Amino acid sequence: MKKLFFLLGLLTLTSCTQNTAELPTEEAASTSERYVLFTVNTQEFIYSEESAETINRIIDLHEEYDVPVDLYLTEDILRTYEEMAPDLVERLKTSPVVAVSYHSRPPVPYNSSAYDFLGLDQMSEDELYATLLDYQEHATDAETGETTDQDGGYQHVKDVIGYAPVIVGISAEKTITEVLSKIYKDKGAEFIAHGKTDGLGKKLYGLFLRPEDIEVLLSEYAGQEASTFIPALWEEQGASGFMDVKVHDNEFIATKSAWGSIYSKQQPPYDLNRGETKRELLSAEESETFWDLYESCVKYVSEHDSEYQAINALDLQEMTKTL
Repeated sequence: MKKLFFLLGLLTLTSCTQNTAELPTEEAASTSERYVLFTVNTQEFIYSEESAETINRIIDLHEEYDVPVDLYLTEDILRTYEEMAPDLVERLKTSPVVAVSYHSRPPVPYNSSAYDFLGLDQMSEDELYATLLDYQEHATDAETGETTDQDGGYQHVKDVIGYAPVIVGISAEKTITEVLSKIYKDKGAEFIAHGKTDGLGKKLYGLFLRPEDIEVLLSEYAGQEASTFIPALWEEQGASGFMDVKVHDNEFIATKSAWGSIYSKQQPPYDLNRGETKRELLSAEESETFWDLYESCVKYVSEHDSEYQAINALDLQEMTKTL
């Protein structure tokens, strides 16, 4: 992995955007460099073999080009990999380019009020904390959305990978986000992925906000050249900042996500068969086209390392030590 070059001086951060204006935040250092993060979210739990193959191929690419990558796991996806692809789990733990982070998806009831079948908004503070903690320490039943006796949640990913996932993805109501942030912080998380923000150093509910000055949803750049849109986006941004290139494992595999097909706008008990009837596998040509786009981004950043520094969550963790 390429070594980071840290600042010799400090700059004052501009004000943070989205969800942080109401909260006191800490001013900290920003960089005078252009940083690029590759974010891969796993959520394909129906075509599990294809998901495992996708993540292995992504790691292959990043190791080939020596470019760091963040892999966001849900506990159920990781459990599937443990059962069917233990060699992949070992790669997640040992690859020099991989940093594991954590996110969740329905059927957990706290991603938004639309999925709240437990009445979380009516719970006392103590009851809400206990309920959300339960979801971070136990597995979630895919059909009912309720917790089971099996180990799961953030804690399971932490135990299997061997370190606390640095970044947690939270998409929830304000009160839920505040309580989840406390739980994740107590378990070792340091960053929250919670929308676009300026530079490095701002905090929300005790966690650093994952810096994201430029968001690149790669699926929106089909048919374009990485050598064109990446420098163009930086030209708009300016001399420094953080670019986040985002993909989902299912985008290499199928026309829609598994969880969206089953859980979107639904209430438990969930019909798990919807995941196979509401979408289709991509053709080999469609899949390879997306692979070509993704590889072109990784390759471009690698070949322009004098202009861009590729980093992942573990690098961000180190960077905060200089703040």
